[in-house]
Formats: sequence, structure tokens, C-alpha cells
Amino acid sequence: MLRLFVRVARSRRGAVPAAAGKVCCGAARWLPGSGRRLAVAAAVGVVAAVAAAPSALAGVPGWVIQASANPPGTSAGELLSVSCPSAADCLAVGYNMTPDYAYNAFAESWDGATSTWTIVSPVLPPAAALSMLTGVSCTSAAACTAVGSYETSGGVIYPLAELWNGTSWRLQNALSPAGSTYTVLNGVSCTSAVACVAVGASKDPATGTLQDLAETWDGRYVGGLGILPHWTIQRTQAAFRKIDYGLNAVSCASASDCLAVGQYVSHLGSTDSQPTWAEHWNGTSWTGVFPDVASSSYNTLDSVSCTSATACTAVGSYRDSSGITFPLAERWNGTSWALQSPAWSAIWAGARLGGVSCASATACTAVGTIIQAGAPAYPARTLAESWDGSSWTAASTRDPATATQSSLGGVSCPSAAVCTAVGTWDAWTPSTSGFYSIYTLAERYS
Repeated sequence: MLRLFVRVARSRRGAVPAAAGKVCCGAARWLPGSGRRLAVAAAVGVVAAVAAAPSALAGVPGWVIQASANPPGTSAGELLSVSCPSAADCLAVGYNMTPDYAYNAFAESWDGATSTWTIVSPVLPPAAALSMLTGVSCTSAAACTAVGSYETSGGVIYPLAELWNGTSWRLQNALSPAGSTYTVLNGVSCTSAVACVAVGASKDPATGTLQDLAETWDGRYVGGLGILPHWTIQRTQAAFRKIDYGLNAVSCASASDCLAVGQYVSHLGSTDSQPTWAEHWNGTSWTGVFPDVASSSYNTLDSVSCTSATACTAVGSYRDSSGITFPLAERWNGTSWALQSPAWSAIWAGARLGGVSCASATACTAVGTIIQAGAPAYPARTLAESWDGSSWTAASTRDPATATQSSLGGVSCPSAAVCTAVGTWDAWTPSTSGFYSIYTLAERYS
């Protein structure tokens, strides 16, 4: 997965642009059969210089761009996930990349006191040559767990997990299934400071296919070892030949009720198919469940948010036979799925949803990317939609004034009135050559 991303970056010398009618950017997640879908973001300098953008009118709720942080000496990176345990505390994670294409796990925090985010550099295993963080979950400002993956110089890919206590990071010992040389964690959900569930994918050495992965953490320390080793692998979907499974995100309404979403790719027919996939945790075991499919060509669920065992919203995208990408949203009531109808505009030539956060059963916010019909080449723009219990409505997000491509991939809403979203933007044009600067993006709705 990580190795595939390096090849993509080197071959394109910069951002991965969108093709007409297709969306380029969004949260990085594992895609079976095609490696990790990665959008690019980041900047050169300590704080990204965000171009002027209109702010919400005084007293009127709306999205406002914040100044996100970037480590010096980097050329690209991205904020992939964010968690806000309160309206005044947020932690965002992702990766940054240097001009020589070496990328490392990256994080930044916001304390509500200023409009600027602050770098809080994660610690990494000594063997990590490449790394990234793809998911984060905070139960308080002093208890956040972030997950991702790292690659050794020998090409073995391991899961990565670490704990943020509000001032410093501490490595945890996420596990790989026996014999696997490829294991990643994509998402995490914590119901308390000592109870977390993380999901992802791992290559099964017996079948050669990717299988979905779930691990739980009980918060126990082992004195004197300096790490938190008590992650435990849970049995999920059985391994099958010619079928690749993966989980992109998880949300736990309680320690005994979690829903994880993703997709699988079946190589059994004459052409590959990719339906959505989900698994439900009842506190004892995982059970596979099949979300609704909007199109047989391509379906994926990238994010999920549960406010109770009977109220979960999952979002992603699907692709029709003509290659147009549409936003996908589904509702899980504890026993069955129901397709929803995300907002769609005639001026959009494509759209996808990469993140969702629900403050209540009738208040959800989803974010992602749109492609504007009839606009110049690669007109990717940020997207946000809100759910009021009966329908989805598109909201007006903000894009930096000089951005030609921008995207939101993660969102966290501690209340229905306050949301923080993160992603990426850049100023790429068809005449751009070489490895160009790409910037992190943070926006706040209040």
C-alpha cells in the first residue's frame, strides 16, 4: 500500500489530478485491488498561507477556513482524519512528504484559543522508513488514539497505533496477523480512554488475498516496557481466495456495539466487481452485513458515524456505467440498511463523500469533493452536506481563493452547531510541471 503510493507520486511528480467527471481527492483509504486511494495535500513552511476566502456573515452559521500547520521542508502531505472531543479541542492526522518523496506520519492540534493549528509530531517505530496516520478518535483532549501504517526498508508493512495525552505521543503495539507482511489500520473509534476498536486490512499468506481486520484495545499498560501492548486481533470475515476485503472506518456506539464499513472486490467472474461491505461487533464477535449497492460498477463506504446501536450513517461513493462518480449515503438501524439520497446539483460533473459525523440521530454532516461541470480542467472543490433526519442538503463550504483543487476528507461534529473538517488544496494547472506545493486545509462550521 505505502509502496504503491510512492510509485504513483514519482510517476506524476506531484498531485494526482482528477479526470473529467471523476473526483481526485479525499480521505486516504485502502482500496482492494488497486492499493490505497490517496489525495495529496500539504505545504512548504510552518503554517500554510491560506489565500483569502470569504467568511460567514457575522451571526450567520457557516464554514470558515482556518490556518492549518505544516512542518518545514515538506512539499506534500494531507490531513486525513480529525476528532474533536469538544468545540474547543481537535486533533487531526495524516502525512507529509519531502521533496525526495519520503513521507511520514503527521498530526496537528487546535485548542480553540486561536484560529491556528499547531504541529504535534507523532513518534514513530525505529524501523519505520515510511509512515502515515489515517484515523483518529478522541474521548477527551487528553485521550486520543491515532492509527495508520508504516513500512520498513525491507518493504514489510505494519500497523501503526499511538496515544496522544494532550501533550505528548506514546507508541502502542498494534498487531499483524501471523505470517502477514502487509497490515494496515484505516480507522479507529474509542468509547472511553481505555476502550478502542481499529479496523483495516491484512494480506492473508494462505490465500494471497486481502482480508478485513479488526483489533481492540483495552487500555492496559505493562510496567516498564514503554509501550501499550494490549491490542487484540478479533476474528472477522473468513479468508477467501479471489476476494479482497477491507474496512475503511469504524464507529462504536458503545464498547459492545460497533459498525465498520468498507468494500470488497470479487475476482470470481469475468470482470471484477466491487460492492460495499460492513461488519457489526456485538461485544463478542463480528458478523458480516451487506450494505445496499447503488451501482454494480464501483461502490465504497469510506466513513461511518453512529449515535446509537440503531442509528448509524455511512457515506462514500459509487460509479455508474459511464464512469461518473456519485455520492453514496446509507442508514443502518441495527438490523438493516436503507439507501439515502445525498444532494446532487446539475452543475456537478462528479462528487464523492469521504467523511461523516453525526451529533445526533437527526443531525449529520458529511464532507467530500465535487467536480464542477463546464469549469476549467480539474475543478475539484470542497463539498459538505447536512442531514436533518429526513433529507440531505448541500452547504456552502470555503475554498482558498487561489485553489484549483480542494477537498475535504474528514469531519468531526461535537454538536449539531459546530463541525471541523480537514483535507487538502493546491494551485495546480495544466501548465504546472515538477513537484509543486500542496497545502493542508482545515475548515470550521459554527
